[in-house]
Amino acid sequence: IFSAIIAFEYFYQDEAIRLRVDEIRLQIPIIGRLEKLTTCMYIFRALSVMLKSGMPIDEAAMILKTVPPNRYFRRVLENFHENILHGMAIPRFFEQQSIFPRTLTSLIFAGYHSGKLEEMFEKCADYCELNADELSTRMQAMIEPTLIICLALIIFLFVISVVLPMLDLMTQIGG
Repeated sequence: IFSAIIAFEYFYQDEAIRLRVDEIRLQIPIIGRLEKLTTCMYIFRALSVMLKSGMPIDEAAMILKTVPPNRYFRRVLENFHENILHGMAIPRFFEQQSIFPRTLTSLIFAGYHSGKLEEMFEKCADYCELNADELSTRMQAMIEPTLIICLALIIFLFVISVVLPMLDLMTQIGG
């Protein structure tokens, strides 16, 4: 086990492996979805604040790529910055990325064409926050019974490990 941990640490220093690990983490069924939602929330909240303060989109995109801790998201945001510099429309970029939910890309598309992109980024952040809260509440609801059952099994095994030797001792003394 110790050598596996050391090997993982050694290989994890490679940036390509870190990127792949972060990408795989996003594909884990419940935890990955929660990480996607929270990261999207931070991204869209930051975009909204920067654009509302009057910052140009290219500067906001440059700053934005430092926001997420996940390297896969960072790579996507680096591409976002490059594509914005080359003149790609904002909704087109988000539409091409499978990492962003389709609901969000529709909101961004509507905000872009109505001229209220900052407000739509704020609504996207609110949407992600609401869904992340709901998902974490459901996760807690699923985890609680599982923990209770595990704790009951541990107590049962402890009681059995204490009671059985006592019963054996009593039968030997009595018999």
